[in-house]
Amino acid sequence: MAEFFGKIVQTDDGSLTIEQPGISECFHSLQGARSEAELLYIESSGIKEDFQTSTPIAVLDVGLGLGYNALVTVDAWLNENCSADLNVLSLEYDPKLVHALIACSAPWQQNWNADWLRHCQTMSPQKNGYRGQIQHPKSNVVCNWRIIIGDALRLTTNDLLCFGSKFDYIWQDPFSPDKNPKLWNADWFRTCRQVSHDDTKMMTYSVARVVKDAVTQGGWHFEKIDALSPRKRHWLKVSGTKKPQEKS
Repeated sequence: MAEFFGKIVQTDDGSLTIEQPGISECFHSLQGARSEAELLYIESSGIKEDFQTSTPIAVLDVGLGLGYNALVTVDAWLNENCSADLNVLSLEYDPKLVHALIACSAPWQQNWNADWLRHCQTMSPQKNGYRGQIQHPKSNVVCNWRIIIGDALRLTTNDLLCFGSKFDYIWQDPFSPDKNPKLWNADWFRTCRQVSHDDTKMMTYSVARVVKDAVTQGGWHFEKIDALSPRKRHWLKVSGTKKPQEKS
């Protein structure tokens, strides 16, 4: 099983990632697959503050991969006293990753807690992917998690707006611009802009010049922020609204 997916790598926080065959790039930072997802997408985005509001929150998870980004988002929502639904749309090109994740048979899941495995098992097959629902333990609100399998570039704005509302947060986490350039170009960021609000926040690990240029051409404004990681100096925080004193 491990050879089928690639080399299993234990990261600094004990969580597991894999090195993708033929790409020589791991799905996650060696600092920690789980901790990087928590620090970049949850702590640095400010999403926990929005969980306190009564307005449903929609998250676009670009590059489901091994599932860490989606699951730390669900975890953060479950740990807050939420009064609104959470809608998460995950996009993933590789069907074998998704099927193994949902079946809880993936080698990177071997040290996952029971809650994460249970969240995966709530998912039911549907056209082009899976859909599941997770009940908040302290209220009647729910997390609707949908996974679409296939080429994200072929999806229409209607496909992306499957929850009926624009996204409040985007986790931009495909393989690097060198390995997967089409999901880092201006056309892709333009598509993301069309399904977002002006104050939508997009978070990504890449601060490459080509990414910053494409973000700007796609109608966004970026801010380079300090990474909460000893292995990386900066991350990128992107919004439709210009921030003062933007750094390049």
